[in-house]
Amino acid sequence: MAAELVQRGDVVKVVPGGKFPVDGKVIDGTSMADESLITGASAPEPHSVLIGNREWMRRNGLNISHDVDDAMTSHEMKGQTAVLVALDGNVFHDCITSSI
Repeated sequence: MAAELVQRGDVVKVVPGGKFPVDGKVIDGTSMADESLITGASAPEPHSVLIGNREWMRRNGLNISHDVDDAMTSHEMKGQTAVLVALDGNVFHDCITSSI
């Protein structure tokens, strides 16, 4: 699919071996991505991605560090929604996002 055809709010299905026409977020499912243009790897590598709040991460066996926990609490105290992203079992606190 040509990137020019994708509009904000569109949902695009990317199949294994397919190319990502634009940046976006994973809504559901798992797949394989060809990261060779970014990483130089010769073959696609599978990754485990988990997106959710602290409780969801804990239910899935991931530990939340104190600095991430504190940052999440700070967002919640302001009435904001905070979401974490874990890639291959590593929770990324840089991916904490908030919205009103």
